[in-house]
Amino acid sequence: MREIRIIVLTLLFAPCISLAEECSAIEQKIKNLDYTKSSEVIAKGNTSFSSLYNECDNKNTFLGGLLPAFKGIPMKCTTDKNNVKRVVQFQDKTVLFEAKAAVDADGSPVSCGSNRSKTDQCETWLTYDSVSSKKYIDSEQVPFVVIPSASPIFDKKNSLSNVSFMRSTGIGKGDLAVAIYRGNCSFGIVGDLGPYFRLGEMSIASHSELKNPQCIDNEKPCKRLVAGGGGRGIPSSVTYIIFPGTRPKPLTAENIIEVSAKDAKESIKKFITENSKHQ
Repeated sequence: MREIRIIVLTLLFAPCISLAEECSAIEQKIKNLDYTKSSEVIAKGNTSFSSLYNECDNKNTFLGGLLPAFKGIPMKCTTDKNNVKRVVQFQDKTVLFEAKAAVDADGSPVSCGSNRSKTDQCETWLTYDSVSSKKYIDSEQVPFVVIPSASPIFDKKNSLSNVSFMRSTGIGKGDLAVAIYRGNCSFGIVGDLGPYFRLGEMSIASHSELKNPQCIDNEKPCKRLVAGGGGRGIPSSVTYIIFPGTRPKPLTAENIIEVSAKDAKESIKKFITENSKHQ
């Protein structure tokens, strides 16, 4: 009985690690990973994805081709840079990259309301499993990151045509994902698809977890985003870690927040342990 009481008292009075402390520890451990266990993610041939996003930042081209127009206006990276520092994949298939964090409001009430931005959509690329009460995820409620779509460039003279970030990395809908910025972290999933020339975007919920709230007056549900309704992104230095092939099953509106947070935490702890410089 005495031993049992000691164990109980130890558990009761053991120091509790806050989420902020946990995130700071994860951030520091990410800096000390053994990057010799990783390699640049290649788009095609010898050309890396990081070089393609840097090309867009500097020249407003991707694969040497001009960017598409949106409502008649040519799109640009030079005025909204990706700021990609690395895009690598470890031997265990985990993908890690550093970039900006734009705001994806898709699936949220604000994306369907009168104050929606010109690019907002009520639907998301990711849909829940059939047993769910809802079909699409809600950016305001669900932490998620965005990955680029496949390039629509089809040019037989261009050996880099039709490159696909998703195909090159093995990342799929609903895979577990973690975003880290300045000692804060967001545990979630891959939830939406963005332009092929963009890397670095996340949901309203993920931005909130990184201490970058998007809703004016913190209304719930949000009626209008800051910065003129388009949201205020993080310009650089956000670290993303994605675990291909890890979509929780089943994935529903009822379990997504709990299961993705739990599984993403377990995944990143395992990843850090297996890829530390001290291994």
